[in-house]
Amino acid sequence: MPGRIPVVVVTGTIGVGKTAIAMTMSELLHESDIRHGLLEVDWLGEVYPAPYPEDPYSTRFAMRNLAAIWPNFLEVGITRAIVTMTLENHQELHDLRRALASSDLTVVRLEASSEVRAERIRNRELGALLKLFLEKTDPLAEKIASYGIGDVVVRNDRQKPQDVADEILNSLGWL
Repeated sequence: MPGRIPVVVVTGTIGVGKTAIAMTMSELLHESDIRHGLLEVDWLGEVYPAPYPEDPYSTRFAMRNLAAIWPNFLEVGITRAIVTMTLENHQELHDLRRALASSDLTVVRLEASSEVRAERIRNRELGALLKLFLEKTDPLAEKIASYGIGDVVVRNDRQKPQDVADEILNSLGWL
């Protein structure tokens, strides 16, 4: 098993395009035959209703799940990892670093206009989540920006996903 694994964390508010960009990054690494892992942390906490009242978005639950599966990725010899997560504060970043032992994290915060985010949310969500996500995306974007979360900030408005993914991967020196 190699030393520390470089990990890029793709973060940002709801509807900014984290998953689409991470999946495109993964496809580009796959095309270059680079062994890597792709982990969507928010999905690791998908339990409804949330199991712990003090953790309404199941973030700590997701982190425990991430810490449990991370050694399996290391065991199969990944040389890099792409992780997506809505990092809302520095404590969550600290918890992520702890869950991803033996890694060097670079956090990329995606940003997109309010209009673009709302359009994306409307195209993918239904019912109560549609309303909740539309209400939450702008305040969450402001909160994340105010904490200065992200080593790098990348725009993801109406650019092609491959262009944004290329920009990130090339800035990391991964391609």
